[in-house]
Amino acid sequence: MTLNLNHKQQILILLLFLASANLFAQNETQNPASPFWRTNGNTGIGTSNFIGTANNSSLRFRTNNTQKAILDSLGNMGIGTAAPSEKLEVVGNFKLSQAFMPGGSAGTSGQFLLSGGANAAATWSPFTIGNPTATTIIAKYYAGLTWTGTWATGTTQVFTIIDADCREESSISVSFTTSNPISDKISINNVQTDNGSFNISLTNRTGSGITGGISISYIAFY
Repeated sequence: MTLNLNHKQQILILLLFLASANLFAQNETQNPASPFWRTNGNTGIGTSNFIGTANNSSLRFRTNNTQKAILDSLGNMGIGTAAPSEKLEVVGNFKLSQAFMPGGSAGTSGQFLLSGGANAAATWSPFTIGNPTATTIIAKYYAGLTWTGTWATGTTQVFTIIDADCREESSISVSFTTSNPISDKISINNVQTDNGSFNISLTNRTGSGITGGISISYIAFY
């Protein structure tokens, strides 16, 4: 069907179109209670209003026309990932300027955080470091001690362990890795720490000479 309009009718239709477009624009930019979400904020928002999707689709967030975050249809939030597998998954660095509060608890200064396992909140350990600024490393290590020839009973030997983290003020506790007739009768006399190494003084109390070597473990507070 062909609609023939004269010049005045064409002008009238154009004016009506411009007027309706102007009303729509005013509603968008001047009415804070508009049902459309405005870039400078809305008023009159009720509990039935929301930002999101009304179907089983994810809500995607973009800047510079590139997706930066997503709230998927399962309720998982992803930042830096398009397929989050947890309630919050962040791919990238995470900066926290205030307390971390698993289970609503911030713990106390010096406490350690212990995993509660899958689907369980972490908890704060009762173990604490009383003077955290004085201890930079806590670790357990293993070492083998050997000697030349026969270690005579009743005699003492001093073994040096090279440890780059060790300092004169470090605290080191030494024990044998396994219980056996030999190690059970070797006395640990003392441990003397130094910068880059520490010495262990041991006495053979087995009642006979021994050869070979023994293994030790040590817990160090550097």
